[in-house]
Amino acid sequence: MSLFYPPSPQNVPPSLTQPSKAYAANIGKVMVGIVLFILLYILLLVASVFMLYYGVIVGLFIISLRVNLLTIGAGGGIVALTVMFCWFLIKFIFKTRHNENPQRVEIFEKDYPELFTFIYQVAADVKAPKPKSVFLSPDVNACVFYNSSFLSLFFPVSKNLEIGLGLVNSLNISEFKAVLAHEFGHFSQRSMKLGSYTYTVNHILYDLIYEYDNWDATLVKWAEVGGVFSWFAVITFRLVQGVRWILRKAFEQINLAYMSLSREMEYHADSIAVSLAGSKAISSALRRIQFGSSAYQSTIHQLNRLAEEKIHTNNAFVNHKGMIAYLANAFQLQQVDDLPVISDEMLKKHTQASRVYIKDQWASHPSLSEREANIFRTPVDTVIDQQSPWVLFGNVEAIQQRLTKLLYSTEISEAEKGEEKQADEAQKMIMEYIQKEQPDPMYNDYYDNRYLEVFDVETSLQNTTLSVPSSIDQLFSDEIKEKITSYNNNRNDLDILANLRDGHTQARTFDFDGKKYHVSDSNHLFTQLEQEVQEQQQWMQRQDETVFRFYYLKALEQSQEQADVYKQAMKNHLELQTFFRKLMDFRSRLQMVQYWASLQQHWVEDNFNQLKEETISLHGNLEQILLDSEKLVQPAANPNQVTLRLQLLQEPLTNVLTDFTGEVYNQFIHQSYDILGKGSEVFDQSFKHLMTVQKDILTQSVISA
Repeated sequence: MSLFYPPSPQNVPPSLTQPSKAYAANIGKVMVGIVLFILLYILLLVASVFMLYYGVIVGLFIISLRVNLLTIGAGGGIVALTVMFCWFLIKFIFKTRHNENPQRVEIFEKDYPELFTFIYQVAADVKAPKPKSVFLSPDVNACVFYNSSFLSLFFPVSKNLEIGLGLVNSLNISEFKAVLAHEFGHFSQRSMKLGSYTYTVNHILYDLIYEYDNWDATLVKWAEVGGVFSWFAVITFRLVQGVRWILRKAFEQINLAYMSLSREMEYHADSIAVSLAGSKAISSALRRIQFGSSAYQSTIHQLNRLAEEKIHTNNAFVNHKGMIAYLANAFQLQQVDDLPVISDEMLKKHTQASRVYIKDQWASHPSLSEREANIFRTPVDTVIDQQSPWVLFGNVEAIQQRLTKLLYSTEISEAEKGEEKQADEAQKMIMEYIQKEQPDPMYNDYYDNRYLEVFDVETSLQNTTLSVPSSIDQLFSDEIKEKITSYNNNRNDLDILANLRDGHTQARTFDFDGKKYHVSDSNHLFTQLEQEVQEQQQWMQRQDETVFRFYYLKALEQSQEQADVYKQAMKNHLELQTFFRKLMDFRSRLQMVQYWASLQQHWVEDNFNQLKEETISLHGNLEQILLDSEKLVQPAANPNQVTLRLQLLQEPLTNVLTDFTGEVYNQFIHQSYDILGKGSEVFDQSFKHLMTVQKDILTQSVISA
């Protein structure tokens, strides 16, 4: 046993690790669905064999009537159609699904004996097989993975373990043990092997229906041959398209049951972790993984910024650890051995409150709150070891630097270019970036994650009914912050109700303010909440006007010139904001088209024409936006006083109206994102300028006083 192996709980109830009745019920549903699906598949396969048999006979008969291009094309087309249809139905038998991650590095027991001893002990305690291989990756994650194929249904497959170094950074060793126990728990008992079996079957069915591969590429080449022979390629495509539609409808029902089973499998794996590491360890691990993941994404963002200046760190995991510490301090969290304690209060404070709850039938994992309710249903206590899991790794710095180089080669821009900095030095630069971007705490999150409500600046100055507070504390109080949070949450809930009303979700029931409703009630609730949001929006507009008047009057106390500077800065920003929101609407449309295009693994003429129509529509939208930008000049981000149009794009917009090709589409996409990036820069500079003017007004006011 490893010297660093934390103690396991004593007197764990045997029932804790037994699969639940809900698990057994879901296994039954999935297996029934799979059996019915297999029967449907067998019927199709038998039909395809008959088609092949008679297709070959008919095809050869047609060719034998008279050997010429027409009969060869027709007869050969019939034979090819039946062969391709059969191939489509059996091709999954020969396919292996590879679970690949370019950021994985395999490690070996001789180099990390303590870590392997630890891993093997967890596997033994869970009664799961040892992993075949162990890999390290940079991420905040751990998983058991394997390659699967049709043969996996009949022969056992060796499992591999992946451990993310970001995960090691984020947990203590008891939590690390709990996470490994959870992963091995998926394969620990005979009853759980049914879950593994359904997982494999589910992926085979998915590949059959959704994956496009060599079969589809062959079909495309066949269609390009031309003549009578290629007509049968179109018939084959339509035939398989119909079969895929039938199979897809059946698969959706199976997959819905499988998602429910998957959630039960997560509950069971959590219970395994509880039995081996205690309830607190796995609960705390889940919370810290979320926190560590957020810190990891922030670290990657900052390292990308350094890379743009031709600077890279020699150890990204030192920087990740520094980001965890920074965020813990920013959220005022207690820390134990350099790790944050994520309290219930912190979760509640920083989790968006929604009045609408829809049970996500398609989620593969339960929510954090649901998992914790399961974890503490039978509380199990044990001693928590606060040591870092890094004690298991030996030469820590060497593996961290090795994975850092891999991270640069796969994820961070400008890989390996420029100057390498020691991690501590890079961290200082990262903190300088963050401090520059940090909003003034005086505003108490007033401007966070929202646009200003648009108002007429001149009219606002004439509005004597607005009472202006005498102090900043009143202007940006906690009460104001809570009202803004409520307004933002209600706007999000309004979008959810709109999706329910318009049938964009498959839910039949939902909760609103803790009460259950049928989807038919969503329109009434939408109207009710819409009225509430409109009232909040009017309040928000008055509040933004009040803030403007407060600073304007403060500026006026100093000079008319200062007041005019502030008034013009607000006018410019509100005008730009209206334009910028149109630009962001365009971005949403652009991303929807890109997402649709990414799903089209098999391009046919209809799909290509649809992409062309969508791109032409986007082009017209962007052209109008650029036309509007010619009327705008933004002094804050524009020392040369050129129009916004010239700041966004100086060359002509890519012509997609004629000679539309994949290359032209890519050029337009690239140009669009370039415009969006420059637009965001201009908007950010405008807002920073407005905040700078406000800060100067207060500074001068204090000096004058």
